[in-house]
Amino acid sequence: MLRKSLYASLGLGLVFLALPAQATTCIKTDNCWTSATELQPFNGTPTVLCIIGHPVVRIESWAECNSKLAGPSVTLKCGVQSDSISYSGAHGTTHTISTSSNWETVMGGACGDLSYDVTN
Repeated sequence: MLRKSLYASLGLGLVFLALPAQATTCIKTDNCWTSATELQPFNGTPTVLCIIGHPVVRIESWAECNSKLAGPSVTLKCGVQSDSISYSGAHGTTHTISTSSNWETVMGGACGDLSYDVTN
């Protein structure tokens, strides 16, 4: 249900959408591809080692271009990390999301720190 509503909102040019339960969804575009990346705190298993006092972030990303889909990709990161995430998509594309700050900051609503890139 959430994914359907996000895909529906992609065409509206949304930059940021706050969701319940401390989740943040960032919408980014690269050429015809539009990506939705949802970040939320993760407290389950498997456990990810993280610095005490910082959250583990669950990052789910997917993209769409002319009815072609990429993802979803689900990754767990310590919030203080800033390394990028890449996943494969339609027709040999590689989708990369990265942050200029860290994943905890983006989860807090700093979608401007998130970058999205598609390569063939």
